[in-house]
This record gives sequence, C-alpha cells and structure tokens, in this order.
Amino acid sequence: MTAVTDQTRSLIAQSKSLPPENLKLSDIQQLSRFQKRTASSTENKATRTAISEKKAEVVSKLIADLKSNPKHHSEPVTVCKVGDELILVDGHHRYQSYAAAQRDTVPARVLECSESEAHMLAAMLNIYNSTIPVGKEERSEMAWREVTRLHDGVEWPGNLSAHKMAGLVGLSPKTIDRMVVARKKHGEDAVRLTWKQARRDTQERSYSSEERLVGWLTTLDKINAESDHEIEVLIELIRAWKQEYCSKEELAERFVPLLEDPEAFQRRLMASLREF
Repeated sequence: MTAVTDQTRSLIAQSKSLPPENLKLSDIQQLSRFQKRTASSTENKATRTAISEKKAEVVSKLIADLKSNPKHHSEPVTVCKVGDELILVDGHHRYQSYAAAQRDTVPARVLECSESEAHMLAAMLNIYNSTIPVGKEERSEMAWREVTRLHDGVEWPGNLSAHKMAGLVGLSPKTIDRMVVARKKHGEDAVRLTWKQARRDTQERSYSSEERLVGWLTTLDKINAESDHEIEVLIELIRAWKQEYCSKEELAERFVPLLEDPEAFQRRLMASLREF
C-alpha cells in the first residue's frame, strides 16, 4: 500500500506543477467540509484582525485586477476530481474573486484522487498557505480535524502514525499524541469539538503526569508507595535515567504513556525480556 505521506506529497507536488486548464465556475463544487480555514475564531483578537485584514486586502486587489483586464489571471486554484465531482480544495478566495469579477471560468489544476486524499490535500495546502497567514491555533484546529477524520479512536489507517502526521501538518509528535488521546477519550463526540475544547482535560492530565515523573526523579517520597504500577514505572524510569544522557523532562515526556497505560507498560516489560 502506498504510504499516505508519499501520496499526499505527490498530490501537493502536482498541485504546483500540473498544467492548468480553464474550468467553468459552475462546474466546480464548493463544499463546506473542504473549506478547512474556518478556525480563525480560535485565535486571539489581534491575530484574527490581522488575518481578516490580509484576506480583505488580497481579495479586493484580485477583484480589481481581474476587472481591469480580461487577460489577467490569478494563480490556478486546486480542484480534485473525485468520481464525477470536481471539488475545490484550495483557492476559495480566488474562486470568489473570479465570481465577483463576473468571470465565467477560472484557471485550475485538476488532480484525480479519493475523497480522503482530497481532504488531506485541502488541509495541507491551507496549513502552509503563504498568501493569507495561518495562526498557530488555526493550524492546530485544522490538524485536529484531520486527526478526528483519519483516526477512528483505535488506530491510524494504513501505515500512517502520529509521527508521520506531525511531519505532514508541521506540529510536534507530542501534540499529535495528545490529539489521539483526546480522540479516544471523546469517541464520536470528538468530531463536534474544537481542539481548544478537546484538549483541556487531556493537556491538563499530560502536564500533571510529566510533573509527577520529574518529581519522582527529584524527590522519591512523591511516589505512591501503595501503587505497584507506579513503583515498577519508577524502577524503569531510574534505570533509563542511569543508562541514557538526557534531561529529567525528556525522560518524563517519554514515560507519560507508560504511567497512564499499565497494559502498555507491561507490553514494554515483556518486549524487554524477549530482547534479553
């Protein structure tokens, strides 16, 4: 099976290099689920204002340019051919500008792909948009929507992983791991939550776990002596600390999943025994 990341990168390359063709505006579908940039409301007021002003500036200049000369055109929009449908995945403001300038057609690069691939492509092209700035919160929200779409609450599809997803969307693997934890915790309700809503309790739990682990390495009396699991994790934590040169914080971050998931910790112990 072709790697999800390789296929996505191939589609991104095609969206920049394929020869454009003129498509009728009426033939292209603008579907709300492919309009990924709907999360700017999660940014602070200053960032929202900056994004809004830049958007208005780009659109007004393009409309004026298109009206001034019928031979003028913008950078092609990106359209995905999914079955018999032509779906706009990047260039919504350009599309709207052509409509406002009373143009019948728009230059477009057309890529044939599945609906799932079209979703990922739409997210990627918008996350790395260089014309209209993308805020940190908005980037996270777009990534969260892709996590809830791709991760079913149990596992990733195909050979996709948190690490690969992090590389695609430009966030840390740790952040994607938190999104996966939130996806599992909230189940089907996750798709109705923003990342800002979903991360509250998972972020809080992750930080407290890290602090506990750092505390164990600093002051052993912070451990719960009545918990066999915590004692076993502590022993492994100290063993790793003695053998590896890294900070307490780095070790703590790595051991958080083992502290929070006893079954995962036991699997790690069994794997270590087999290696031994």
